[in-house]
Amino acid sequence: MYFLFLLSASAQLRWDAVPQSKYSDFLVGSKIEDYSFQASAGTTSLIDSKRLTVLMPYDMDCPIAKKLVPEILRLEKSFLKGGVRFLYLKINKFDNENEVAESFKGRGFLGQLCLDEKYQLKVDLKLRTSCEVLLIDSAATLIYRGAINDQYGIGFTRDKAKKHYLKQAIEMSLKHQLPEVRLTSAPGCLLDYEKSKSTKSTGSLTFHKDVSRILQSHCENCHRKDGVAPFELISYEQVKDRRKMIKYVVKKKLMPPWFAEAGGPWLNDCGLSESDKNTLLKWIDDDCPEGDETDAPIALKWESKWLMQSPDLVIKVPQKISIPAEGRIPYKNVYVRIPLKENKWVGALEIRSKQSQVLHHVLIMDDKSGSTKLNKRKFGGGTRGFFAGLVPGQSYTEYPPETGKILRGGSWLKFQLHYTPNGKAVMDEISLAIKFLDEPPKKQIRTVSAFNARFVIPPRTKNYVVKSKFKFPVKATVLAFSPHTHLRGKSFKYELLLPNGKKQMVLDVPNYDFNWQIRYILKTPLKVPAGSQMLCTATYDNSAENPANPNPNVSVRFGDQTEDEMMIGYFEGFLGH
Repeated sequence: MYFLFLLSASAQLRWDAVPQSKYSDFLVGSKIEDYSFQASAGTTSLIDSKRLTVLMPYDMDCPIAKKLVPEILRLEKSFLKGGVRFLYLKINKFDNENEVAESFKGRGFLGQLCLDEKYQLKVDLKLRTSCEVLLIDSAATLIYRGAINDQYGIGFTRDKAKKHYLKQAIEMSLKHQLPEVRLTSAPGCLLDYEKSKSTKSTGSLTFHKDVSRILQSHCENCHRKDGVAPFELISYEQVKDRRKMIKYVVKKKLMPPWFAEAGGPWLNDCGLSESDKNTLLKWIDDDCPEGDETDAPIALKWESKWLMQSPDLVIKVPQKISIPAEGRIPYKNVYVRIPLKENKWVGALEIRSKQSQVLHHVLIMDDKSGSTKLNKRKFGGGTRGFFAGLVPGQSYTEYPPETGKILRGGSWLKFQLHYTPNGKAVMDEISLAIKFLDEPPKKQIRTVSAFNARFVIPPRTKNYVVKSKFKFPVKATVLAFSPHTHLRGKSFKYELLLPNGKKQMVLDVPNYDFNWQIRYILKTPLKVPAGSQMLCTATYDNSAENPANPNPNVSVRFGDQTEDEMMIGYFEGFLGH
């Protein structure tokens, strides 16, 4: 599982205003009971008889909450001296208080961090997500609740917000006027606000006996200390406090991130079986019984962030990469000369990043001519293939026995880097770790593609189809697939057209997600007769109904940047059977 615990509190995927008829369900317009709790500046109360109060949940790990930090800091600076105060409520019981305080301090907030020791306020206010804010006036009336703005949603970022819900609510309230929008959904990590029952085992399923083993197999690889996911899912407390979000993403098939519906079987299928899915959901519905610790599995040891312990060569990008706190960043291209005099055969490789939580993906292309003179035009945009790649949760590649890729000594590599800021400016360091083969392999691994760069997606078009094909001049063996589009990509499928005219579905991804550019590795290699064709079909949504769409009113063509589009059906294998 990974960072897509970023969903709205309802089925809505955006920040749409909620009808007035729903106000009372979420206490909007109601008088709020006062609370007293410990804060970073001493004991404080929820209600201030002279000022407006902005109350925000504080989840130090929520990805969308991190991205909102710069905007919150701007709001504090604008309104703190103008009759508004900002309170941040610790909401996760399992988070260490000192770590939370250190995190809060590090983000530079000017308001107060508050501790509700019994976590009752979260329940009484029916807090829905980690990014939901409440605006309460001096008479204890809940004026507004919902999103801060509409810049961030499920796995996508706008260059800037179009609607500033909280800012406008504060400005209207200071004039003693009601805001135009008073209730919205708020994308973020779903919170439990219902009172929990006993955690004693009342059924046969418990955390230690059943659920912990599912998490070890499907979640811990990313949701661990130093993992690429934003928070850990190791302990009972960590899992129980995020149960509502876990239930949501599992039922929606968003987590674990696996989107293939046909083809395979797959070697790296991280999806939940129906049995595991039912076990997890039933355990949550039974109110998460903890069970007996003696039933727990042996804890896994994650001793290193990297899977390759002793690489033969590490090729470092010479300069550090600066990533700002917010905004959409164009792709960065860096060229690095291979520090070898002779050619080498690669058996395994791993792309490493010091800031994995802001790195969306890396594509490394090699100059197949082997020239020691840099010619940037030879690399192109990687449409015809690549040397190595990194996507969230998949940075390590090991090739099958007796196969490998060639690394040409003295030539150049192009590192194409795509970052997604998370609210804090950082510097990244990128490197490629390589394990060489002792002798040349029998088969050379090649990554090629069926691509189409000659298309124009019309404005406001919901289902636009683009096709591409690749013809095999000789017999070959396919090992893996990597479909690639950008923000408007909706679905992607590969079909093998055999010389006798028969078609075979080899990969179908009906719900393509730009944030998860998964490499689908076949458990049984696909043997392709000479003369066969790999047919790829991608569907695009350039309508306003696509919340990730940067601009539904323009025609979209092929291009490198995220606001452009691509249609590349990468696949990997070798010649012969």
